[in-house]
Amino acid sequence: MTMDERFDRIDANIERLSESAAEIRGSVTELRDSVAEIRGSVTELRDSVARLTQFVLDFRTETARRFELIDSRFNLFAASIHNIEARHPAFAEAMLDFGKIVAKLTDDQFANKRAAAELGGRMTSLEEKVSKLLHPAA
Repeated sequence: MTMDERFDRIDANIERLSESAAEIRGSVTELRDSVAEIRGSVTELRDSVARLTQFVLDFRTETARRFELIDSRFNLFAASIHNIEARHPAFAEAMLDFGKIVAKLTDDQFANKRAAAELGGRMTSLEEKVSKLLHPAA
């Protein structure tokens, strides 16, 4: 092998290495772009999580505040009921009796409605049978 052939082979190897280096540089650039996109997505996710966290904290605070308000109203209501019971024990007993009577009336009303619906169904059946007996051709 002559010196020129050796130099030609070395030049060809250097050319192939340059092409490979260019491909590697292109791949590295693509990877950098992909990493930048991923970082952008991660940043967006962090922002979303931060907003959701703030929303949950605000919701928790608002819920606690409203429950405190409801609790104070229940305390006031309980105190009022206790005050009424202390002043008017007969009234408290009458309220319990009234509740029992209303529950009984509601049960009776439901039973009457159910019986009326059942009677209506039976009457419809009987009317159909009578109609068939009176008009057998129809």
